[in-house]
Order: sequence, then C-alpha cells, then structure tokens
Amino acid sequence: MSISTPVDVRADLIRVAYARVRADGVNSLQARRITKEAGVSTTAVYTHFDGMAGLLLAVAAQAFADFSAAIDAPELTADPLADLLASGIAYRNFAACEPFAYELLFNRYVSARGPGMRTEFTTAFLPLDDPVGDTAWSHIRRRVEAVIEAGIITEPNADVATTQLWCGLHGFVCLDIAGHLGPDYQVPVFQGLAFSLLVGLGADRSDVASAIGRAVERVPLAVWTAGGHDA
Repeated sequence: MSISTPVDVRADLIRVAYARVRADGVNSLQARRITKEAGVSTTAVYTHFDGMAGLLLAVAAQAFADFSAAIDAPELTADPLADLLASGIAYRNFAACEPFAYELLFNRYVSARGPGMRTEFTTAFLPLDDPVGDTAWSHIRRRVEAVIEAGIITEPNADVATTQLWCGLHGFVCLDIAGHLGPDYQVPVFQGLAFSLLVGLGADRSDVASAIGRAVERVPLAVWTAGGHDA
C-alpha cells in the first residue's frame, strides 16, 4: 500500500483545482469538492496553502507556466517579424483554447464570491511581475528586441513596444473569448490589428503583410466559438 507524501497531496490539489478551473472557471472552485476528488480532508487546503487563496495562486502559477510555454513554442528563426507574429498567434490560441485559465491570469483581480469560498479567496491574484509571469513577458520582449535590432520597427524602447503590442492583443483576446467577434471576424480582425500595431511602430507595410502570411503558415489561427474551437 502506497502512502501519499505532503508533496503528492499538494500536487494533487493543484492538479484537481486547475482541471476544474480549466473546465468551469474560477467560481467552480469549492474546497470540499476539490479535496473529495483528491481523496484528502478539507484541512489539507489550509495545511498546504493557508486556504483557498493560496491554492488559487498555485493554480495561477501553473496556468502561467502553461501560457508561457505556449507563447514560446514557435521557434526563433532568422525571420524576427514572423517570429513575433507567430508568438502572438500562439498567445491568442492559448486564450481561445483555455479561456478560463486566461481569465484567471489577466481578468480576475477580484473573484466573485460563491458557495464554499472563504473571504480571503476574493483577493487572490498573481501579478505579471511574479517570476512565472515575468518569464512569459520575457518571451514576447525577446522577440520584440530582435525586431528592433533588425531595424524593422523604429520604436527604440523594447518595453514600450512590448507593452503596446500586449495591450492590443489582450483587448482582441478579451473580445474574442467573450464571443463578441465570431468565426467570420477572428482572422481578419487579428491580422488587421497586427498590421496596424506594427506599422504604427514603424514597420514597413509590405513587410508586415508578408510576415503575417509566413506566421500564419507556421501557427494557424484557431477558429473559436462559444461551443469550442477547431484548429
């Protein structure tokens, strides 16, 4: 008979809670339901995480790690503009395929209270400057730096350019996963937004247009609807 270690219990609670968030969102988290599925008592949440807020932060860290891996998955090549765009498509595809995880990372500074939630749970969030969030940021920034070094955009400050691109992409993603765009508009709106942002940063119009085509060949834009997604 095997005996679970504290590390196993902690990992199991994160696994169960993360799976529930991915399937049904943050408001589906209830201590009793999570601990029952993990096969432990409810006191384990407080022993290992000091409560539901701590467990939610651990779940957010796992979600950030997955998000970070997704946007870094497109390989760096000798085509820095297409590299940046491919990573942007991967960013959007993660949000489309994992809308509840994305919501937890960027749209849930305050969580609505629900049955089984303690008050402390409502204040839990993981800031972007947390190490795991900073890693995700660095993947985009590294690609922006390559575009600047290649003389493709005229904005000299990589942090400013990265933030502008992130703001534009986040706005698109939020409308997209909320169902406001629809499959007929996702591709042209994304491509038009990418074109406008990069041209606004000083890139040549024809260079951006051709790079978008190369990026889409590498990472197709998933078509997403409220009922699911198709690659």
